[in-house]
Amino acid sequence: TLLSKYSNAVIVHAQSLKRKLVTKKVDRNKIHVIPHFDYNYLLKTSSKHGQSLLDNSHHDQFQNDLPQDYALFFGYVVPWKGVDILMEAVKLVSNQIGEKFNIVIAGTHYYGYESYFNNLFKGDKNEHIHMINRYIHSFEIPEIIKNSSFLILPYTKDFQHSVSGVIPLAYTFSKPVIVSDLEPLAEYVENGKTGLIFQPGDSVQLADCIIELTKNKDLCNIMGHNANQKLMKEMSLETCSRMINILYHNFEDSAH
Repeated sequence: TLLSKYSNAVIVHAQSLKRKLVTKKVDRNKIHVIPHFDYNYLLKTSSKHGQSLLDNSHHDQFQNDLPQDYALFFGYVVPWKGVDILMEAVKLVSNQIGEKFNIVIAGTHYYGYESYFNNLFKGDKNEHIHMINRYIHSFEIPEIIKNSSFLILPYTKDFQHSVSGVIPLAYTFSKPVIVSDLEPLAEYVENGKTGLIFQPGDSVQLADCIIELTKNKDLCNIMGHNANQKLMKEMSLETCSRMINILYHNFEDSAH
């Protein structure tokens, strides 16, 4: 392929992506795995910074409508993100643990997916679901993540084989994740240690995972700590930059 023939190196963010490229006849020696790095710069970002950019309705919704504690889906609401699976799971969780459970869905839809988005949220309103239906500014992210207990990535098999930045984002704020067992998502999660993994499309299994982390706050906190430790050890900006630096120096050495 052109990729293999003309490039000196190909950088991917997961071992599973490397294996996929090898099946496409890309030289495995050219493929280098460098993890998706942290979002530590957001730890220094105040949610009050740039608040004037928000109109009053956005600010009121952000400040007043969110519960004190919640599970979080963060990102665009599109079919391959599995929000419909999440909605089914929420019904099961609500029936079992009721008022002790809340979920925030923070994000809007891509252009062209209005009908999918609207169909998800029409009809009976679930009092446990709280929506922030708009673009989320970077200065708002810290408060949304900090106030959550854990993040959910219920992505489906239609999800393109790429790494989601939501996982290192969660780990940055010491939050565990619940993810579909899809490559390369699950590659970033140590099941039972930094999060929980469930079968794609299985709303019952997803509900069980949500209930486990909602009911057991100590376990949730321990997993969040483990997640941050994993991030700092394997996925920090310093670690990833060092790997890239070594890669470039190797090219320089081979060129001489």
